[in-house]
Amino acid sequence: MALILDVARFKYPPHWVPVPLLWEAMNTIDEATGLHRGYIIPHSYSVIYLDFHYKLLTSALP
Repeated sequence: MALILDVARFKYPPHWVPVPLLWEAMNTIDEATGLHRGYIIPHSYSVIYLDFHYKLLTSALP
């Protein structure tokens, strides 16, 4: 089982979902991009990486 949490927790409460069902839902192709949907595994390196790119992006904006 996997615990699904949404950032809009007031609107979408947490749910426990069987992993095979979750994989089946995520293993679809996005019509807009033609790519498979994905997932992220957050850890300290990814936070640093995302923060670095966010700072680069915001420093380029007027």
